[in-house]
Amino acid sequence: MGRVARKFTVWLRGSLFAFLVFLAVSAVALSGVLNPLSLALRDFWFGVFKRPASGEIVLVHMDSRSIQELRNWPWPRSHYGDVVDKLNDAGADLIAFDVDFSSPSQPDQDKAFAGAIERAAGKVLLASLVQPLSADRNELTMSMPLDIFLENALWGDVNIMPPSGLARVASVARVYVTDEPRPGFAAIIAQNGPMSASEFVIDYSIDRTTIPFLSFIDVLRGRFDPATVRGKRVIIGATAIELGDRVSVPKWGVIPGVEVNALIAESLLQNRMLTDAGLPGQVALILLVVLLLNPTRVSWGVRTIMVPLSAGVGVSLTTTIVAFVHGGVLVDPLPAGVAVVACVFCTGLLELASRSNAVMRERTTSSMRQAMITRIVEDSADGILVVRDNGRIELCNEQAARLLNVTQKTLTGRPIRNLLPVFEDVGSDASGTALSNRSCDLRLDGPEGDVLGELFVRRTQVGCLGKKDDLGTRYL
Repeated sequence: MGRVARKFTVWLRGSLFAFLVFLAVSAVALSGVLNPLSLALRDFWFGVFKRPASGEIVLVHMDSRSIQELRNWPWPRSHYGDVVDKLNDAGADLIAFDVDFSSPSQPDQDKAFAGAIERAAGKVLLASLVQPLSADRNELTMSMPLDIFLENALWGDVNIMPPSGLARVASVARVYVTDEPRPGFAAIIAQNGPMSASEFVIDYSIDRTTIPFLSFIDVLRGRFDPATVRGKRVIIGATAIELGDRVSVPKWGVIPGVEVNALIAESLLQNRMLTDAGLPGQVALILLVVLLLNPTRVSWGVRTIMVPLSAGVGVSLTTTIVAFVHGGVLVDPLPAGVAVVACVFCTGLLELASRSNAVMRERTTSSMRQAMITRIVEDSADGILVVRDNGRIELCNEQAARLLNVTQKTLTGRPIRNLLPVFEDVGSDASGTALSNRSCDLRLDGPEGDVLGELFVRRTQVGCLGKKDDLGTRYL
């Protein structure tokens, strides 16, 4: 019963220690101090596990070359109408404008653009914006395309609102002060995803350089292969720096807003609406690491610690990579890495404490042995000398000093060779004990004249002479 109780106590103490490590690392994860590193690691995954675009989306760049050839800005809206006609004739499935058409221009130009939208028969998607009414007021205003355009066109919310300076998340729909969901521009292009305002992480592992593109001026002049856009979803937007539509994003830095919308649409098309596992995922991974690297069960040593350590790191990284690549789930492995370090550190502390206790026990045992041998030597009626393996006398009794006609204090530390034959010089017999025990007759010059005695020499391991496993020789 006592043995079971001791085992239960050890198990309870170990479980409590592991639980404290789990709580401490979970508190670190909850504090958010690792968030900058976690986001940097996420961006690193985007760069390592790249995937191509679907090929279903084609961009039409309103680039610097188009501005230079058309010379004037803003462009007449008849140019946009001509581009709609060219793309519609080439067989494009959808023609989306990431351009603000909320203000009227010349009536004939607006009418020309509206006519092209009508001829496209519901294939045109226009952008709506929600923005502050002014810099000193918190009120929002909704900028919708002109009614003449909306008669035959779809519209979608094109706002990209980076919460931390970088555009990391998007949603299929957005809800503003009116509490009415506004369909997202990219969601209409992709025609995929649930109609909800819940956010998802944009998959920046999709390589934006693999998205096909044309120049606005080439489409306007008809200088493109119709097969490039046939059956595709075309997004038209500003890429020229002077037009100012730039967004800061992970991995790529600052890119045109139209490309961000294209990447959002690609994320929806490829079912790569990434989900952030958040704190629950981090806690689950921390718990897994603590169970693998329970500091009360792992002993300190290159072999014993490397196996669970490698397992902890391997499980954390493998889980993170598999969840990201195949499941579209972002699990932050950094708190689990902190748990690995904490478990190894605690294991080292426990091992250090264990070894310190062992050293103290060894010292106590050695002191007890030393005291016991000293007592035996001093109480013996025979003359006894104990010699270290370096040939110097470690211990002697009064009887030995009297036989050698010296004092005990004088004997301690002196070379035995100056007083008595060393072990190798003592004759041996043919018995099996000759390797450790030898004897001979010896004549000594005692205080009362010559003394004839018998010398017994025994070589043995003595673990209490101040250094473990010292080779000692005992003279009797």
